Amino acid sequence: MSEEYGSDYITISDDEGNEFELEHLDTLEYNNELYMSFLPADLDEDEENPEMIILKVIEENGEEIFSTLDSDEELQAVYEKFMEHLFDDAEETDPDFDYRFKPQKPAEPDPDYDDYSDDYPDEDDRGNEID
Repeated sequence: MSEEYGSDYITISDDEGNEFELEHLDTLEYNNELYMSFLPADLDEDEENPEMIILKVIEENGEEIFSTLDSDEELQAVYEKFMEHLFDDAEETDPDFDYRFKPQKPAEPDPDYDDYSDDYPDEDDRGNEID
């Protein structure tokens, strides 16, 4: 999809008839399925962690339609592929890319943290182990 003329937007409706305008981010094929990622079009630019919306493109009655993903595992796998694809491309082509969506490395454990587990006995009054 070319960004030459700006972003692409779509409007979708949920099962209750509510309409949502979405900005298309990227499309990728994964495990022989086609997926598209979006952001809400009315996204506040100051929002630090906007949610990316991922939809699967399926064929129904000869027509392509959007569908939600089948499981949390599928969602996580596809999300990771989008992150790799989006950020690998962005880092190579756009030095001013907005990195708000880039997954952050989990914080390292604090070596000074004491969970006080040594303050509790491992046995009860009768000498039985406590789990």
